Amino acid sequence: MRHITFKSVDIKDKTYLLINIYAPNKDKDLLMFFNKLIAILQKENLESEDIIIGGDFNCPLNPVFDKKGGLLVQRKSVISCIEGLQSQLDLVDIWRIKNPETKSFTWSQKSPRIFCRLDYWLISNNLNDLVQSTDIIPAIRTDHDAISIEIGKLENELKGPGHWKMNCSLLEDDEYVNSVTQMLPLWAAEGRKELSDSRSVWDWIKYNVRAHAINYSKKKAKERNEKEKNLQDEFRKIKEEFEATPTEANATRYNAVQEELETFYEEKTKGIIIRARARWHEHGEKSTKYFLNLEKRNHIKKHIRKLYISGVIKTDPFKILKEQERFYRHLYKSNNSDPD
Repeated sequence: MRHITFKSVDIKDKTYLLINIYAPNKDKDLLMFFNKLIAILQKENLESEDIIIGGDFNCPLNPVFDKKGGLLVQRKSVISCIEGLQSQLDLVDIWRIKNPETKSFTWSQKSPRIFCRLDYWLISNNLNDLVQSTDIIPAIRTDHDAISIEIGKLENELKGPGHWKMNCSLLEDDEYVNSVTQMLPLWAAEGRKELSDSRSVWDWIKYNVRAHAINYSKKKAKERNEKEKNLQDEFRKIKEEFEATPTEANATRYNAVQEELETFYEEKTKGIIIRARARWHEHGEKSTKYFLNLEKRNHIKKHIRKLYISGVIKTDPFKILKEQERFYRHLYKSNNSDPD
């Protein structure tokens, strides 16, 4: 067993987890090492942070590109374990992304002549576009070359309104169902008054149902946020009172508020599962964390972080949003032409 070093840093209200590793040589020890790394992250509740792992992994991930000389045999169990770590934490090998077909190595031996890339930066996928450079550079008094990474400004990302997805739990909300039932005849009457085509009337009704659902959901979300804050404040207060005066009455109040808060988060998790578009789930804290991470990954995948505009790749979020608006405004622009 070699070493793992953790350092958590806060930059502009975001937490970044820096990890340095020095992995053992033998496959059996490597499997234990990476499984221990995952266990530590889970135990310390660090899985959802923005992560930068750097160090000696002691295993070429792809023998075709990361090894030269010797036996080009995959160490399948170790590679599978590292890939599992990457999948679970949504990490990418940033040097390989920046150098997709380059053969460059960080370790070598003279006899027999073997070269390997054993040292990596594995970083959270959402940090990908912030990396300005990553390189393999000479180092002295060691049989490994050094690896470097340069990250640009860690700004809070800017995004426009996302794609709205209907929360089907609204159909179980009596207040929402009653309001839609009351409004449907009005929307239909408005459509028939202004539009002649029945298909256009139907689209008008769907448009209003969607707009009503969005506004209702926003109102409910605001109410939930206020309720969550009030519950947290109440729980914090009664916890302090119970710890200071552990009477039976305070214990009863403490358990009641705790149970109410847990019920609230169970309902909140259902919404996370819907937004994560997951097909299965389990009950419990581990499941909740899984879906929180999954929702975060889905956001990263659908968020446009760079765009080819007028022959140049742009990363400025304002320019990207403006170009998206221009594109879709032109795409759906009405072209009224006189057939005569």
